[in-house]
Amino acid sequence: MPDPPPAGSGRLTQTYLAIPSSQDHFDVSLPEPLTSFVGRKREIAAVSALVRREGVRLVTLTGPGGVGKTRLALRVVEELHGDCTHGTAFVDLAPIAVPDLVAPTIAAALGLRESGARDVAERLLDALRDRPLLLVLDNFEQVVEAASLVVRVLLGCPRVKILVTSRIALRLSGERVITVEPLTLPDHDERQGLRELLASEAVALFVGRAQDVRPDFLVSDSNAPVVVEICRRVDGLPLAIELAAARIAHLPLPALLARLEKRLPFLTGGPRDVPKRQRTLRETIAWSHDLLPPEERVLFRRLAVFLGGARLDAVAAVANAGGDLRIDVFDGVTSLVGSSLLRQVEDADDEPRYVFLETIREYGLERVADSGEEEGVRRDHAAFFLAFAESDCSGPGWPGTPARVAALEREQTNLRAALAWAIRRGETETALRLVAALGGFWRVRARLREGRAWSERALALAGETESPLRVRVDVMLGWLVFSQGDEVAAGEIAERALAAARRLGDIGGTARALGLLGCLALEQGDPDRAEALLAEAEALSRQANDRFATAAMLYLQGVTIAFGQGSPARATACYEESLILWREVGDMWGQAVVLSNLAWLVRRRGNARRAAELEREALTIQWA
Repeated sequence: MPDPPPAGSGRLTQTYLAIPSSQDHFDVSLPEPLTSFVGRKREIAAVSALVRREGVRLVTLTGPGGVGKTRLALRVVEELHGDCTHGTAFVDLAPIAVPDLVAPTIAAALGLRESGARDVAERLLDALRDRPLLLVLDNFEQVVEAASLVVRVLLGCPRVKILVTSRIALRLSGERVITVEPLTLPDHDERQGLRELLASEAVALFVGRAQDVRPDFLVSDSNAPVVVEICRRVDGLPLAIELAAARIAHLPLPALLARLEKRLPFLTGGPRDVPKRQRTLRETIAWSHDLLPPEERVLFRRLAVFLGGARLDAVAAVANAGGDLRIDVFDGVTSLVGSSLLRQVEDADDEPRYVFLETIREYGLERVADSGEEEGVRRDHAAFFLAFAESDCSGPGWPGTPARVAALEREQTNLRAALAWAIRRGETETALRLVAALGGFWRVRARLREGRAWSERALALAGETESPLRVRVDVMLGWLVFSQGDEVAAGEIAERALAAARRLGDIGGTARALGLLGCLALEQGDPDRAEALLAEAEALSRQANDRFATAAMLYLQGVTIAFGQGSPARATACYEESLILWREVGDMWGQAVVLSNLAWLVRRRGNARRAAELEREALTIQWA
């Protein structure tokens, strides 16, 4: 140990650091968790293997607050204990918020004694330079500016490895980042037995923590579905599961599930011996939120209006609709992903999608409501998804390709949210336009009940007001009701739409209403009336220069003639002209159905080879 400084030198009051020459091994005691560790076998193995790997010096575990990064790091250290002949040190950085205090905090955790007047970081490097050590730095996100110290340790102390937990990556060369995901949830398979459900990490954690407060708690066949749904409601987030399970002492499972409709106010009351930020789920999320720069907080709260996430174009259009976001949208979402507040996933077409855990989204909704921006952001959200629903259609309200159907399917939760907002706010035109745009999708996907419910709610907003838009929605509703098998109600709706269209002079609406009535007539066994109605509908569609509707009326006439024992040649002519028009407007569903019907006619006329060719073409289009 160095000699003390001479009296009067002024050095006695300065901060200094030294290490006894005999101390060549560190073994700082680790925090001892008071509860059992559940699951994470795959993550433990992956992180342990990475830390052991030669050449890997820095591993960072990232993830949202409450996901279990610290517990995983501690479990990894236990796993590596036999390998750590060099010693381990765990340093909790949560109590500090000033980057300059990181070096003294590490030094204090290592038990290094003060000596001399040199910079603490320099003395720390001297102490670690030739000593092997696994250094665990917990909760690094609030002092991320101290990442330069990590670089200095890695460069100057070649035998030190560092394991970091942080809600954001350090973004250093050589850093290996592992994202810690929420616990696994059971598959959506009602046939799973009790053993399979209990194998889920989330369910196992809930059961274990519930038994801590109520030792007689057991999962049975009868209550297992409720336990699973509780775990799903909190996204498999360990902290949220633990907070929910603690309520079992006073609430039966069904009541607990009901209260989780509002997660954040309910999930409170964590143990007093954990940091305050971990005692409620809101405080845990707020901890990460408050570390964001102001402009990223604005983006964060505006993103909360999306249900099921959003692609970058949607984020840009909604979160920056007024051009007032003082940050590049891509940079902003990338930073939020890096802060573990937002997740990036891949859609089926490999495009990135940005998604909140529902618990974090709920916090974002609180923030956007408090900001006074909520109504404006929701209006922008509805406007974007209305434009999205109305785009790329081969005809009004009709998705003409499998790709278009897939796109609408991908955004169903956002489209429902936009509809719900429009109806709740009395935005009649927006609600009617959304319903009109989605009618074909509901029919293709056989979502008849849902489509009917939304349509009836939107029409109720319109009251007795007549408009071409209302006629479109009425006709679309008639088709949904007809597809449900309620021919009487469908006929009443079609007659109402026809009368309104004629009063309005709405040629296109008149044609569509006649087309529906023609189909109803055919279904009711009156092919002659059906053909007459459809012929009039075709003529009006041509007059309106509506190729989509003309193609549809020609196809329906072909069906009527073919099944009404009319001329096969006339039916074929209707189909063939319909096919030309479907191809012009790019409607693949229309092409496929016409080709299938043409194949049926050709086969009946004895040309099996040509029929097979048409059927193959129809199948190719359907599966494109």
